Amino acid sequence: MVQPSELLRAMEQEALLDLQVIDVPPEHEAALDIGNVQQWYFETEKLIRVLANTLPSTMSQPINQLRYAGHHILKATAVLDDAEVKKANLIEAFKHCKRAYYDALDLYIYHMAESHRDKLAFLPDKEQSRELAEKLSLFLNEINQARLDSLKRIEYYANVQQKLLGGLKLVSQINEALAASGINSEILQNRKILAKQNLELKAQLKQRLATGEKKFNNWMLGITLAIVLSTFLGLVFQNFGTQLLLQSHHFLHIQPAQSLQPKQQAVEKPEQPPVQTEQEKTE
Repeated sequence: MVQPSELLRAMEQEALLDLQVIDVPPEHEAALDIGNVQQWYFETEKLIRVLANTLPSTMSQPINQLRYAGHHILKATAVLDDAEVKKANLIEAFKHCKRAYYDALDLYIYHMAESHRDKLAFLPDKEQSRELAEKLSLFLNEINQARLDSLKRIEYYANVQQKLLGGLKLVSQINEALAASGINSEILQNRKILAKQNLELKAQLKQRLATGEKKFNNWMLGITLAIVLSTFLGLVFQNFGTQLLLQSHHFLHIQPAQSLQPKQQAVEKPEQPPVQTEQEKTE
C-alpha cells in the first residue's frame, strides 16, 4: 500500500494545475473540446487518489461524479456524425468532472474540521495536541475567510486547492501522532458511537422532562381550578344559607349595642315657689 507521505511527495512533484487556468466559464462551454474534459478528468482523478489514501473516507461521492463523467465521455466519442449530441455530452462530462473535484475538496475540508473536533483530544501529549490544534484552527479560519472573500465559486475552490498540500501535511502529522499513541480508527469510531448515543440519551431525557413538566402543570392547573371553584361555591352557599336563616328566625337579628340600652324616663322636677323680695314683704 502506498503511504500517504509518498503520495504527498508525488503531488509536490506533480503539482495540481491551477483551477482558474483550466476552467471554462459557463458562457464559453460551447467551445469545449475533448482536451478540456481530459484535463479536468485527470486532475480530479489525481486529487481523489491522494485524498482517499490520506483521509478516512471512501470518496464515494466524487468517484460517482467521475463515473458519470466517464459515461458521457464514452457517449461523446461514440457519436461521430452528430456534432450537437457530441458537444452536449462533452459539456455534461465537463460539469461532472468539476462537481467531482469540488466534492473531493469539500470532503477534505470536512475531515480537516473533524480532526480538529475529535481526533486531537485523544493525543496523550497535551503540548503536541495544543500545537497541532492551533495550526489546524488557523488553517480552517483561512479557508472560511476565503469562502467569504471569493466572489465566484471557482475562486474559492482554487484557494482551497492552493492550501491543499499544507493541509494534507497537517493531517498526515495528526495521523502519525495518533498511530504512535496506539489510537486507531476503531477507537475513534467507537467514540463517535458513544457520543451519538450520549446525544440521543440527552434528547430522550429532555423530552421526558418536558412531558413530565407538562403533566405536572396540567395537574396543578386542575387542582387550582378545583380549589377556586369550591371556594366560590362555598361562599355562595354560605351567603344563601345565612339569608335563609335570617328570614326564618327574626330573633337571630342582633341589634346594635346602642339600641339595647334602657331608655331613661324624663324626671319631672317639682316647681319651686317664687322667691319674694324684701320690698314685696313690706307691702
